[in-house]
Amino acid sequence: QHTTHNTQHTTHTTQHTTLKQNKAMPSLVLFGNKSLVGGDDLQPVSAVTLLVRALQFLLLLPSVLHLLLDHDDLLCSGITSKLYPSMMYAYTSSCFAFLLLSTYVETRIYSISSLGSPTNTLVREQHNIARYVECKLRHLSILHLIVFVLGALALHSAHTYST
Repeated sequence: QHTTHNTQHTTHTTQHTTLKQNKAMPSLVLFGNKSLVGGDDLQPVSAVTLLVRALQFLLLLPSVLHLLLDHDDLLCSGITSKLYPSMMYAYTSSCFAFLLLSTYVETRIYSISSLGSPTNTLVREQHNIARYVECKLRHLSILHLIVFVLGALALHSAHTYST
C-alpha cells in the first residue's frame, strides 16, 4: 500500500512537471539539444538574412553575367596565366550556388516559422523546422567557408593576371 502511494505521488509530480513545462515557451531542439530560441523567433532573423542575400545577389549579378556572356578571359591566348580567371570563375560560381541554396533554406525557415503560435509548435514540428536550421548551421556554414577560401585564393592569384 505504501508503494502504491509513492507510485501515485511520482505520477502526480511527473504530470505536474509536464504541465509546467508545456506552459513555458517551447524551445527549438537542434542537434539533440534544446536551444535558447523558439521556432517562431526565427522569422525576423530569416527576413534580415534574405535581404542580405538579395543585396549579395545584386552585387554578384554583373560578375555572373560577365562569366556567362564573355568567356574571352579563359579562352584568350595572350594571357600569361589563366589561374586568376579560373579562380574568379570558381569563386563566382560557388558564391552563386551558395546564394541560391541559402535563399531556399532561409525562405523555408521564414515560412515555417510563421506557422502555428508561440505555444502551439506542433505545426512547425510537423514541417521539421529544426532540419532546415541544422542544415543552415552545418552544411551552409561549410559551403560559406569554401566560398570564402575560393575568394581569398582568387584575390591571391590576381597578381598573375596580365595581358
